[in-house]
Amino acid sequence: MYSTLKAVSSKDFFSTWEHALQNNFARDNQPATYFPGHPKRWGEELTRIDGVKFIALNDNGSLLGASNGGEIQLYDMPSMTLWRTLKGFEGQNNMTITFQPGHDKDGIVLVGLTDLRRDRVYRRVFKWYNLGDSEVDVDGNSFEEAAESAASVAAEIISKKSSFSRDDIDLSTLCQHMRDVLSSARMQLETQKGDVVVGHGMTFSRDGSFLLYIEDENTVVVVDSRTRQERFMLTGHTNNIMWVETSPDDGVIATSSWDRTVRIWKATNGQELRVLAGAESQCQSGAFSPDGSLVGVGAGDSVRVWNVENGDLLHTFGGFKDWVSKLAFSPDGKSLAVGSGRGALKVFDLMSGEENQTWEVKVQGGTGFVGILHVNYTSKGLLVFGYGDGRVFTYDQVTNQMGQFEHEPDRNEVLPGYGKKLVTPDGSLLISADFDGNVRIWRLE
Repeated sequence: MYSTLKAVSSKDFFSTWEHALQNNFARDNQPATYFPGHPKRWGEELTRIDGVKFIALNDNGSLLGASNGGEIQLYDMPSMTLWRTLKGFEGQNNMTITFQPGHDKDGIVLVGLTDLRRDRVYRRVFKWYNLGDSEVDVDGNSFEEAAESAASVAAEIISKKSSFSRDDIDLSTLCQHMRDVLSSARMQLETQKGDVVVGHGMTFSRDGSFLLYIEDENTVVVVDSRTRQERFMLTGHTNNIMWVETSPDDGVIATSSWDRTVRIWKATNGQELRVLAGAESQCQSGAFSPDGSLVGVGAGDSVRVWNVENGDLLHTFGGFKDWVSKLAFSPDGKSLAVGSGRGALKVFDLMSGEENQTWEVKVQGGTGFVGILHVNYTSKGLLVFGYGDGRVFTYDQVTNQMGQFEHEPDRNEVLPGYGKKLVTPDGSLLISADFDGNVRIWRLE
């Protein structure tokens, strides 16, 4: 007899969810203690921005971008002074922001707009904008007059060539169709010119001179940031590419794929240098070590670490109860922090290959709502991570102290906190986009 599984929504799950630890950080068999003043709760933050749907920091931490569905606000950091507002995005409720590295207010920003679906894969339309622009033009207002004129002409032709009269034709519906046609035509022209990019997995090189994005399931396109023209493509993977990134010195590009391989490419011309094979599961997210000598990639419920120069497999780390989701190297390159589903995070010593720390929440059943969603280190070596109910944690291995930033649960409204969590490059501030639509900025110890 088969058991009947009841589907549970995230809202239903978090309405009864109680945060509790299965394993805590420890040093010399002593459990970690809280930093003074922790746990911190909503209302204790340094400042808050209301009504934000997406956030991004530029690479030197001087600008914070916040989209609210209609416009993008750019704030000077750390003063949080509003510097500029990019307007003209009416109707765009799901915008993303990607800053060009290596530039400040003279740079460009890539804004993700409409979602498209091709061959069962969702992609986004990205447009380039100069940060100095105060007004942008997305399709809406500029196409309205043209769409109305085209609809009027089309209605006249339809009434003459069919049994319909002008009164039988819904001009508003016809106008919308015309607007869609004009928007599609404009997109094709802008794509040819390089003003629009359609794909996903967008990331710049570390110096901002080129952009990488996944065009099709197994192809990466490399675009020159200045000319916005294609430099070359990376082809060779036989299944979906899940991660693409340049090494810290921009010398090579790494890609991971569901074909169970990681590939290393020469960043100047796209030449495939080596294929890192042997993973037993689909390869997912990855990371370079700070000096670029190592690359780590999650493969199912394990992590593999290779030498970038010669392709030697150095470590295979396991012991996870679910798929690996996020990973980050410590600034000194000696540790690798790995987050997975079921609310588990492990820290491995890259010299000895041993597991140093295990942090895990109590989970009943196989729910994935409490998977680790964010893992990174500050420049000072503080580990920062968060999981599905919106809490963010920090841990200092040296002092064996931890921090916690959390909300007061509202059993009627609580939703998972899938918003971005950012840390400023100097490691002083945590910027948290929370599930209530607000962004909170906290001081990190």
